[in-house]
Amino acid sequence: MSSSAWERQLELDIPWIVAATSERFLPQMLGLQRLQAFSLRKGCFPGQEVVARTHFLGRVKRRLVRLLRTSGDVSLAPGAELCLQAGASAAAGVLLSTAEDHLPTLAVVTDEAVAGSVLQAMNPRENATFVIDRDVIGTIGDEVLNGRYDPPFSA
Repeated sequence: MSSSAWERQLELDIPWIVAATSERFLPQMLGLQRLQAFSLRKGCFPGQEVVARTHFLGRVKRRLVRLLRTSGDVSLAPGAELCLQAGASAAAGVLLSTAEDHLPTLAVVTDEAVAGSVLQAMNPRENATFVIDRDVIGTIGDEVLNGRYDPPFSA
């Protein structure tokens, strides 16, 4: 896949799962339900019961967001953990995409982080600060469901 197609997927909030982020999230946390990327009515797959239970309860405690980098110049890798304040012992989010200045950055964050204002790299050597881009929360789902989504790749 070309880098421009990959960047377009990031802009559309379509997450990429790599080894460092594999098996850490439910499909609903990644926004895959909005994209109609899985079915609750057919098929059998590992974790199906948990996915169905989450669907019918109607809530998840973590969700996909796009982040805007506000400081730092270190490139963070997917799987890097984020916290709400320096020195925090609990992670408030996990990066799904490479955090570089010129690319959109996707992360799965807790509800507490969505309500907060600033996220920082949990590792003190990784000087990076982010805010949630509130202008784009949920917009890809609207594009997909209303037929305005034009995939950047061919099947």
